[in-house]
Amino acid sequence: MNFRFLCILIIASCFLGCSGKKKQAELLEQSKPEWVKQRPIDRNYYFGIGICRKVGNPLYYEDKAKERALADIAGQINTQIQSESNYYKVEDLQGAHDYIQSRIKATSSEFLEGYEYVDKWEDLDNIYAFYKLSKQTFKELKAKRKEEALSNATQSFLDAKDKESTWHLSEALNLYAKVIDLLSGYMNEENTVELNGQRIELLTESTSALQAVIRSLSITSNQQNINSKPQHKIQEGTITVTIYSTNDHAIGNIPVKFKYSGGFLINDSGLSNEAGQVFTPEISKSALQQDEKLDVEIDLVKLGQLTSKNIYVRKLIEKERPDKLTIKIISN
Repeated sequence: MNFRFLCILIIASCFLGCSGKKKQAELLEQSKPEWVKQRPIDRNYYFGIGICRKVGNPLYYEDKAKERALADIAGQINTQIQSESNYYKVEDLQGAHDYIQSRIKATSSEFLEGYEYVDKWEDLDNIYAFYKLSKQTFKELKAKRKEEALSNATQSFLDAKDKESTWHLSEALNLYAKVIDLLSGYMNEENTVELNGQRIELLTESTSALQAVIRSLSITSNQQNINSKPQHKIQEGTITVTIYSTNDHAIGNIPVKFKYSGGFLINDSGLSNEAGQVFTPEISKSALQQDEKLDVEIDLVKLGQLTSKNIYVRKLIEKERPDKLTIKIISN
């Protein structure tokens, strides 16, 4: 008898609990704000709505809802960027296009600091967060950041010209790369400044100058041939390779790579010293009774790595045609 009574009590409790939850859900539905029912539209604002399941610590899911609301705003800004008629055009240098696209998006997302909290609401299962960002505020913040970037880029451009005029070309490359990096987030916009009474597009000029410096580099050596017996060890520094630029100016801090046709090199790379010199590595002559060769080439991949962390800049450097020379190893 007691067991039967207990079952009835449990069933009744479940029924009352379900009925209570249903009633609570109905009341919550009636209190649902308009912004949850239908996304608001205002030409002067970006609106962001974030939703998160109420699982775990309330601080966690409230922050998550806020994060998603701000991501919603950022997504609208990025969609607008992609639809702009003057959207940047850049050659797809093995992923560089995607990299620049992400830099533009990231730069735009930085200006979300002007967002405003509007409201929040929650039902039995989820929490909803509502934020907005004034388009005028966004525009002003972006303009301020861009002005700072242009100012820094202009100074770097002038410093690069000074370094180039004194034949410190590796430093000039670093500075031209810095200009491009500073303005990578604005490649979909004009980046023109006035210097010495002339209007200069900094991105275009810095890219052209960087490419011109690389194209000016050449390799020479103090001799073209090495005479060696099979299985003989050719000492390091047997030949001196020198990196020059225009008017025979020796250039330091330029990486080169070596490739030996007769086998493996323990050291297959080098960096020019202040006199522009790189010394050939130690070579173990193969046992073959035939002539071999040592190819020497400016290492543009390494040069890109030394010049910038910016993938776009690295790809610009790598796509150039490096100067090279061949040293003959003659068997005797």
